[in-house]
Amino acid sequence: VNGEPHLGHAYEKVLTDVLAFSRKRSPLLEDHDIRVVLDETLKVSEERCLRQSVTVLRDYGNAGVVRVDKSHLRDAVERLIDNALDAMPAGGTLTVIADSETVNGAPYVRVRIKDTGEGIPAEKMDKIFEPFFTTRITRKATGLGLPIAKNIIEEEGGILRIASAEKAGTTVTLLFPDLQTA
Repeated sequence: VNGEPHLGHAYEKVLTDVLAFSRKRSPLLEDHDIRVVLDETLKVSEERCLRQSVTVLRDYGNAGVVRVDKSHLRDAVERLIDNALDAMPAGGTLTVIADSETVNGAPYVRVRIKDTGEGIPAEKMDKIFEPFFTTRITRKATGLGLPIAKNIIEEEGGILRIASAEKAGTTVTLLFPDLQTA
C-alpha cells in the first residue's frame, strides 16, 4: 500500500526514541577532546546542512578535555543539531562554539549550539523537556529528542541549558567539568 513503508519508518523512529528515553545507560567514561567529538558529530549532518542551505560555523578556541561516553555524547549532540536544523527548514546558520565557563568556582568546558531558526515561544519553554512534547508538527517528531539529550548529558555528569526567543533562534548550552584545568 502506498505510504506504508514511510509510516513503518515513522513507527520505528517512535519506538527507537521511546526505548532510548526509557533505557538506563551505563556510560563508558573516557577522556575525549571535545573538539574531536563535535567535528565527528557535525560530519554526520553535513549533507542535510547543504540540502537545507544551512551554513555551519565552528569556533572551538582552546576547548578542553571532558570525561564522557563518546557514543552517548555524540547521540545527544546529534539530536540537538537535528532540532536546530528542524528549526531552519529554509536555511540559516548553525554555530557550534566550544570554550570554557566557570561554575561555582570550578572550570567547565562549555559547548553552545546556536541556530537562527524559529525559536521556541516563551509559553512553551517550561515544557520542552517533557516526554512527547514537541513544537514541531512533522511525521518524524516524537517529542523525545530533547528529553533524551538531557538525560544523556546529565548521565555524563554534564549540565544542559536552553535559551530561546521566538523568531530569534535557540542556543543550547552543554557544560562538562574541564579535565585539562581541573
